[in-house]
Amino acid sequence: MLMTCRLLIMIKMIFKVNLNKFFVMKDLDPVRQILDMKIVRGRKDRKLWLSHQKYIEKVLDRFNMKNSKTISTPFAGHFKLSLKQCTKSENEKEEM
Repeated sequence: MLMTCRLLIMIKMIFKVNLNKFFVMKDLDPVRQILDMKIVRGRKDRKLWLSHQKYIEKVLDRFNMKNSKTISTPFAGHFKLSLKQCTKSENEKEEM
């Protein structure tokens, strides 16, 4: 189980104490990987980065596409997605 919270003390006091009543648990170091996603923390910027590289490599290997040619990402670096661009009706969803 992965627990996250802004304040480490909250995890220790609330979650761990209460969960230890019902489950056998041990505290591991801060998470670096979960479900084949690599997690990189930028403490100074207060950001997290997730990398799906291992998962992608597994999928490519499974479908025998490991030696396929790569292409660049179709979006430009300045391109931003917003909620305004989301589909608003079932018809729009079906058209996609």
